[in-house]
Amino acid sequence: MYPDEIREAFTFIMTAYWHFLTSDWPVVNKSKYHRTDTKEVKDIQHVKSHVLEHLGYIPVFFFLVKLFGKDEYPGPYRGVEKGLLVLYQLLTGVSIAHMARFIPSSSYHAIYNTFYVKHGDRLSRILDQCLATMFSSAKVRIHPRAGITNIRGFVEIPLILAA
Repeated sequence: MYPDEIREAFTFIMTAYWHFLTSDWPVVNKSKYHRTDTKEVKDIQHVKSHVLEHLGYIPVFFFLVKLFGKDEYPGPYRGVEKGLLVLYQLLTGVSIAHMARFIPSSSYHAIYNTFYVKHGDRLSRILDQCLATMFSSAKVRIHPRAGITNIRGFVEIPLILAA
């Protein structure tokens, strides 16, 4: 359906930028030793089902592996569950006070502050780089036959975004 050069461009994008799909779960070496036992997040099944229902497996895995899983976050909860709580808040738009349904507000605020404030600049750089490279390339955007199946009016948007 697509010309060979477009298929090659997409193959390159997949091999160069989507290799995280086959990567192992990141292991974070704790910088401090805490005696606190790991605590359970209340109603984590609701969080998991909501996030999965709205995003699916690949976006959640991407977030947890590429964006959230590389750093240590405060609190006596599992790292994966902390990341799922951040995703849940992003999806629902609820306040930090509302997140007390799952963990104490002070604990969630510490996770929130670490993710958005402490690591905000690095997060922004990673997201900018991913958005610029993971979904398209200049070759794909300007090729005349690449937009055969694009929605009417959508053909111009990738070129505008690329500019």
